[in-house]
Amino acid sequence: MTNLSFYKSLADERLRRLQFSLEGNNTLRVAVDPALFHDDWSGTIEYRFRTPRAQIFLDLLRERAV
Repeated sequence: MTNLSFYKSLADERLRRLQFSLEGNNTLRVAVDPALFHDDWSGTIEYRFRTPRAQIFLDLLRERAV
């Protein structure tokens, strides 16, 4: 059973501004401007998730963000 509350949270406009990309075949990169969530923060926060399923996750995130 899929937890639909996770997908509903992807509808948040701020999350639509996350930048998703691949680094190589096995790394999903997510970058975000932290000022979207905290007025007194600046710069860029980057997360890298190493997984052989990086492309699958990227495709799903892009599909759900539409």
